Amino acid sequence: MAEEDLMRWRPPEVHRREHYVPRRRAERWIVPLLAEAIDARLARDAAPLAPGRCLDVGCGGQPFRRQLEQLGFLYTGFDVHQNPAGSVEVLGAIDEPLPPALLARAPFDFVLCTEVLEHVPRWPEAFGNLERLLAPGGRLLVTAPHIWLPHEEPSDFHRPTSWALDFHGRGAGLRPIEIARLGDGYDVLGTVLALTRPKTPPQRPWLAPLALPVTLVRRLLLGALQLRWLRRMVTLETALYLGTIAVFEKPR
Repeated sequence: MAEEDLMRWRPPEVHRREHYVPRRRAERWIVPLLAEAIDARLARDAAPLAPGRCLDVGCGGQPFRRQLEQLGFLYTGFDVHQNPAGSVEVLGAIDEPLPPALLARAPFDFVLCTEVLEHVPRWPEAFGNLERLLAPGGRLLVTAPHIWLPHEEPSDFHRPTSWALDFHGRGAGLRPIEIARLGDGYDVLGTVLALTRPKTPPQRPWLAPLALPVTLVRRLLLGALQLRWLRRMVTLETALYLGTIAVFEKPR
């Protein structure tokens, strides 16, 4: 594929988050879940590898840079675009031939790749590169959404299951330490409801008044789904989940 064709499928240059805090209603469920899950894995799976070198793949605004540096890592940010702060050390795509500047910094004791792989079309190449960049005994932390709206289009390719991450990680020669699903029924229902709005057909304007009661019910449900005491009283059972977090290790 020609270079100009490849560029079409790369994520557009957008302002990516610098902190894992919700920026809109629909993020009130997934973002806190991710922040808590990633923090816990950094403490458990990354901290024992410090001091050492770490790589943040698809780093964007680098929300975890300070935390990783405080753990004692020498941090390298890698992304297809430079961020507004100009702090991405190496530019490139994880599913393409690795830049010499990145290989010169390898191997890495810890690699972080959060909410990135849904924008990467070639997973075998991506996981092969992630394995190549890891030092023996090094660990890879990956997160990916399972239920979320299309974003950074047209570069939005995957909503992987936990089995997909397991398959591709093992296929690259990595040993899974943990693969966990994030989000319960409340999180799923809240997210889907927040991403859905009532709208009457324009060819039937006389139905417009019906949108008001539906909107009010939606708002009441969104508020109720965030009540912690309700979660303790009633469980919403479902096989659906919002995202997946996985930790892999490269054999020594």
